[in-house]
Amino acid sequence: MKLGEVCRIRTGKLDANASSKNGKYPFFTCSKKELRIDTYSYDCECVLVAGNGDLNVKYYKGKFDAYQRTYIIEVENKKKLNTKFLYLLLTTKIEELRNHSIGGVIKYIKLGNLMNIEIPNLSITKQRQIVSKLFKMEEIIELKKNQIQVFDEIIKLKFIEMFGNPTDNCQKKYKLSMTEICEIIDGDRGKKYPKQEDFFSEEYCLFLNTKNVTPNGFDFSNNMYITKEKDKELRNGKLKVGDIVLTTRGTVGNLAFYTKEIPYENIRINSGMVILRLDKSKVNELFFMEQFKMQLDKIKLKIANGSAQPQLPISKMNHILIMVPPLELQNKFSEIVKTVNQRKLELKNGQKELEKMKFSLIQKYFR
Repeated sequence: MKLGEVCRIRTGKLDANASSKNGKYPFFTCSKKELRIDTYSYDCECVLVAGNGDLNVKYYKGKFDAYQRTYIIEVENKKKLNTKFLYLLLTTKIEELRNHSIGGVIKYIKLGNLMNIEIPNLSITKQRQIVSKLFKMEEIIELKKNQIQVFDEIIKLKFIEMFGNPTDNCQKKYKLSMTEICEIIDGDRGKKYPKQEDFFSEEYCLFLNTKNVTPNGFDFSNNMYITKEKDKELRNGKLKVGDIVLTTRGTVGNLAFYTKEIPYENIRINSGMVILRLDKSKVNELFFMEQFKMQLDKIKLKIANGSAQPQLPISKMNHILIMVPPLELQNKFSEIVKTVNQRKLELKNGQKELEKMKFSLIQKYFR
């Protein structure tokens, strides 16, 4: 069967009233970030495919709205095709769709390519058996993700209990500007900045890209490198153990901590990042990072600029005020964060193992 023969495919609509916090219904976009909205246009069981951006796939049942570049795929004959089965199939096709996407900087999926995806003509009973196995694993994976979020909330609550809310304007004590507590180091953006032909899949120095610095710290699943010779040509922007990387362009505010446990000795930042080298006699790194994350929404609202691509220039960082209580208290909080982070790491590792198992089973069924 071809997808276009057994499914109804619609596209969402553009709506500027969605937000990340308010609203009763989900508003699905081409980003993995969940938004909310007060009204809905759809009420069905469906598979959503992001037409551009992350090109991700999602199963949903209920009331929702969607952005215009989102494809809403609804099974027309549920005696022939199970919607959850279709969702699992499309997760295996996303790389193929990505490779056949069109456009310049922003790639998008053609409707024709989506409609021509072939679906195995399995009995509905067989489809349900496959769904039963794989969705049970997905439920456990989702549970682990939720547990990680709970631990993040625990850290926030502990911070407020010990130091107060850093976003509260009334909380004036201990505050210093960013430039008073750390050195802010830009990368080398001169003539020697690496071009496309200077990057390799394996080499001497890891050159960070936007996918390496996430809201959850470093992610080294998609790396690019420069040679030792190219590394020597560059001046600023090389990490030392204890440095914090902050993204300052596009996705503003992602933080990653370069510890001795990171398995790369030579790392450089790209032009959309800065290095924060803290004065450790004033500020503990983990204390700073948790506080910065709590202030992030306020920072984006008041300081970040650039409508097409938000930016946080070094010149504006002096306006960011950081609470700096006694170092002894910061260190005490840091030990709590380390304990919680260890538990989060165990959950993430378990989540990754389950995702590998799930992927292997999907490959087996949809080969």
